[in-house]
Amino acid sequence: MICKQEFSGLRITYLTHLKEKHNIQFVFSDNEDEENLWSNWTAENNPITCLFCTVKIPELPNILDHMKNEHDFDFNKLTENLNFYEKIKLVNYFRKQVHEKKCVFCDQQSDDCLQHMKNEDHFKIPPARIWNLAK
Repeated sequence: MICKQEFSGLRITYLTHLKEKHNIQFVFSDNEDEENLWSNWTAENNPITCLFCTVKIPELPNILDHMKNEHDFDFNKLTENLNFYEKIKLVNYFRKQVHEKKCVFCDQQSDDCLQHMKNEDHFKIPPARIWNLAK
């Protein structure tokens, strides 16, 4: 999480905040109308999927609670020393591993990867050399 401020309505408000307060910008092609691109976005139609299972919840605090309670994975605590870019890379790594039915910690492939991670207590972050690769 970049900051604790909450946003509602148009995504452009969020993007403007990221640009002005956190020096993060997004580049749009010349044929895209930036305002129209984000105008129909709402949290309600974009639920957040758990990093480990198929549960989808609209609010970030609730999905974080789900991961903490169901998978014993406290994202905020475990990533408190990571910068924004590293958190994005970690989430992308987790998403890729789960999609490929591989354990996020040991890389073991399994048809029931979720059960493997539960049995082996592998709901944790692997060493950075595994996921923090230059791309």
